[in-house]
Amino acid sequence: MKYILLLISFVFVYSSELYSRYLINVGDLYVDKGRYLEAIDNYDSAYVSSSSDFVKLEAQIKKANVLYMYLLKPRDAFEVLYSSYKKFKNVKNSEYALFFSAMIAKDFNASYAKDIFREYLLKYPDGRFSFQAKFFYKRIKKTPFHAKTLAIKEEKPKIRVLLLKSKKVSLRGAFFVDREFVSHLNCKVRGYKICCNGICKRNFFVKSKKASFVEEENRKYEGDFKLVYKDGKIYLINLVPIDQYLYSVVTSESLNSWDLEALKSQAVASRTFVFYQTKVRKNWLYDVRDDTFDQVYKGIETVTKKSIKAVEETKGEILTYDNKVILSQFCANVGWRSSSSKEIFGVEFPYLYSHKDEFSVKMPRGKWVKKVSIKDLENSFKKMGLNLGKISKIVPYKRVKSGRIVKIKVYSSKGVKILKTYTSLRRAAKLYDILLTEIEKDGNYFIFKGGGYGHGVGYSQWGAEAMAKEGYGYREILEFYYKNVKIKKLW
Repeated sequence: MKYILLLISFVFVYSSELYSRYLINVGDLYVDKGRYLEAIDNYDSAYVSSSSDFVKLEAQIKKANVLYMYLLKPRDAFEVLYSSYKKFKNVKNSEYALFFSAMIAKDFNASYAKDIFREYLLKYPDGRFSFQAKFFYKRIKKTPFHAKTLAIKEEKPKIRVLLLKSKKVSLRGAFFVDREFVSHLNCKVRGYKICCNGICKRNFFVKSKKASFVEEENRKYEGDFKLVYKDGKIYLINLVPIDQYLYSVVTSESLNSWDLEALKSQAVASRTFVFYQTKVRKNWLYDVRDDTFDQVYKGIETVTKKSIKAVEETKGEILTYDNKVILSQFCANVGWRSSSSKEIFGVEFPYLYSHKDEFSVKMPRGKWVKKVSIKDLENSFKKMGLNLGKISKIVPYKRVKSGRIVKIKVYSSKGVKILKTYTSLRRAAKLYDILLTEIEKDGNYFIFKGGGYGHGVGYSQWGAEAMAKEGYGYREILEFYYKNVKIKKLW
């Protein structure tokens, strides 16, 4: 009997490591797609699920990187990284964690940084980063530094939108390539280069005279293009003025039939979002993707008179908090109550707060019921690397102020497991949100009763439409969903 129990225990642990690796990979994908808070949530889930110190440290290092590079929270990143080093001193990559703790500390407290560089040199006198550590240790004076922030400049950026990654790209239109006028461009990957109309090189810049048709997307786009070779594929990047970009985004993210004030609030939220990304992705090939992971952008096909009006009547306006551009999170519907970023993702932004929403709940997906077969749920978990066996019961384990169940307890033939709802059950059961009132079992099915559509943090698109119908202006809508923000006009 004890051998059977040992085998079950081994299988469960092995399953947990597969699940943890899956979560880290999904987290990496979310970083690539601009979903930084979701990435943090996946790394946290990987840390909790894994029994491997190496995997735990890897998850913490990746979390600290997102906090520092994309969420501009150096103190939080330092705490994560340095405490992880202390906990996993003998694990591979602990040297990296210690050195970069010091590098991050330079952003807010030089005294911390100097002490940690000294700690690094004592432990790793001939380490991978010893040369850099000696340089900074000698150079740093023990005076406070000021953390990096997103400086707001009154500029009108051109947006770099990633349209596709492919081995071939076909453009039709009227444009100049290397000063030569052409009406079509057929490009393929050959070796480590892109070959377009017989000319091969790593990058191409395409200057458009009018809207161009991208065959692979079956869409037309304003602006110019860059074709860049990377990792065996062509990255097709649309270079478009921010206003033209928003003309398309507003009615790709919201419905053209909506009230103009709702579209105007979408315009400001979307302008703020892309403005934020242009700052934190300066060293990337692109600022945003064209899909739901950043913002939906469909070229000129979704441009309407109302979308143009919404952008023009809010021209240059972005949302700020403490005179810094905000991370303007939004989702389709927050249900009857929004959540704070701290509740769902474990990262606090004062403007992303929890509050009642009497508007969103009346709109589509404000309330819903979903029935999922237990077999399908088991198979979905298995595909994620989590082999739970036969599931007998799922119960709420932790609720937050908004009512969202952020952790669940799963009873199965392989034991009892506590999981973060957003990265596990939501994905496996394809739930619209984790704002659940009930989890019931009905024979071979689970019945989930809830509300909302998305992560439930920040601006609610359907809620904005409901407010606009009741006579609220776009400024009132935005101030309802983002606490204590100010609207700043940049141009």
